[in-house]
Amino acid sequence: MADALTEDQISEFRQAFWVIDKDCDGVIRIEELASVIQSLHENPTREEMQEMMNEVDPDGDGTIDFEDFLNIMAKKLKDNVTEELKEAFKVFDRDQDGFISANELRNVMMNLGERLTEEEAQQMIREADLDGDGLPLKIKIVLSVRPSSSNLSAIFVYSVRLKKSNRQFRLLCPPFSSNILESSDDLMDVVNLTTLQAIAIIHQTHTKRIKATYKNMKSVKLVSELPNLKAVPCNYYVDNHLKYSSPSIIDTNHDDSLIPIIDFSLLSSKDPYQHSKVIQQLGRACQQWGFFMVVNHGIEESLMKELIGVIKEFFLMGEEDKWRYKGEKVFDPIKYGTSFNCTSNHDITTTSYWRDYLKLSLHPQLHCPDQPNNFREVLGEYGEKSRKVARKLLSGISESLGLEEELMNKSLDLDSGYEVLVANYYPACPQPELVMGLPPHSDFGLLTFLIQNDVGGLQIQHNGKWININPIPNAILVNTGDHLEIFTNGKYKSVLHRAVVNKMERISIGIANCPAMNATVSPAASPLIQNERFPPLYLPKKYSEYVEMQQTNPLDGKSCLDKIKINSPPLK
Repeated sequence: MADALTEDQISEFRQAFWVIDKDCDGVIRIEELASVIQSLHENPTREEMQEMMNEVDPDGDGTIDFEDFLNIMAKKLKDNVTEELKEAFKVFDRDQDGFISANELRNVMMNLGERLTEEEAQQMIREADLDGDGLPLKIKIVLSVRPSSSNLSAIFVYSVRLKKSNRQFRLLCPPFSSNILESSDDLMDVVNLTTLQAIAIIHQTHTKRIKATYKNMKSVKLVSELPNLKAVPCNYYVDNHLKYSSPSIIDTNHDDSLIPIIDFSLLSSKDPYQHSKVIQQLGRACQQWGFFMVVNHGIEESLMKELIGVIKEFFLMGEEDKWRYKGEKVFDPIKYGTSFNCTSNHDITTTSYWRDYLKLSLHPQLHCPDQPNNFREVLGEYGEKSRKVARKLLSGISESLGLEEELMNKSLDLDSGYEVLVANYYPACPQPELVMGLPPHSDFGLLTFLIQNDVGGLQIQHNGKWININPIPNAILVNTGDHLEIFTNGKYKSVLHRAVVNKMERISIGIANCPAMNATVSPAASPLIQNERFPPLYLPKKYSEYVEMQQTNPLDGKSCLDKIKINSPPLK
């Protein structure tokens, strides 16, 4: 197999071999292979490393000599490995923007034993600035669609793109430039491509094995408990995580005192002024924020903490005990899973979210796992008390719109309304900046109540920027849902929100207060909601059909709500 390699290829692969053969004794041992894999921020177990070694050690002597190494590389060059190499490249491209920056180049080279200074790495990038305009540069990998069995240069092609210009040119390390480039002016020796190729081949073997392990592992809790976990697995990377964390879209200077706070007790006040005041506050919160915090709601803090405690007990149970409740359908009354939806067609190769969840139907009928022992009792009490708070808030919202207090109840059959609890478990994450707990989305239903442990992670979007929510003690966080937006004909908007993770364990518990399953939701039949100047903005749709649509598609902002919008804006 190695006979097919050219002398230049053999020379390049010898350099790559030396990078891995740390003690330069002419053979690669399992410890050296492990060192290379760990330098790529992966943490294989001893058993995984032994399996990997067995796969690439043809004579089974526990070492890989240079002849073995050449045969492995030659075989991989013959195979069509383009897609696998793309996956492997993600390891080098740490921020997953499709480019290798000077800083990332330096980190890669340091991991491979080449200790570059920051100035040296920047100089390597500056050398690509052929027109001398000094604009920042980044290196982008472009993989050949038809890898050649005889020419390494066809495997990797690099492009250098000016950050503030559309001009691009290709570059390769010698000695392969003449086979690819039209001009020697386009040549720059940035990094030993063969070394990256060899490391990438080793890494993609490990990645395949790791992904198979995660398939069996299932829950993110087990992933987080891997020994010496220092980096998140690549299937948890959010490809566009930079847009999620860019300072330009996060309001870091937000004043928490501006977030609406509703004193629930005033909704029952016999003082007309106080009652009118809280109704106006409620209306403004729904219209301007789609979010508010409720205080003095009458639910004991001890009960809220007890519910968080039993939820945590459930997530800490053994995997077999939890996966008994794996659900396949959207409306399964008890459903445990990981990421967004755990269905039979869930693909572990797609982006996964750093979250395990438990969904429980609370109303019209309560459903609960049989463990922990006091789960049903605590859940039933909290569900009943939160339901009363929700109904009172919805009556206040109707009043804020100038509607009959019971119009929403009658129109949406709230006495038979669907109520579902969603408990979220976000384990401590070693690289929270690379993953998401849940991406930006709006909720189905009318109102969602949220309580959590002492670790934050909820962000809402307000005026185009993300705001960290820091709840006050014993408050219930409330956000408006899609069906309130539909019912109010867009006057009260459902709020976009997301869950970020951090290096501490977070538990949150949401309860969605919803119309009845068979209720058809449309803008309220009231002259205050729709008239000649404000025609209906949303198509009527049965509640259960809307939820089915949302829960069987990827979470993507308010995409489901957009599907039932009527393309005729209200008259001014």
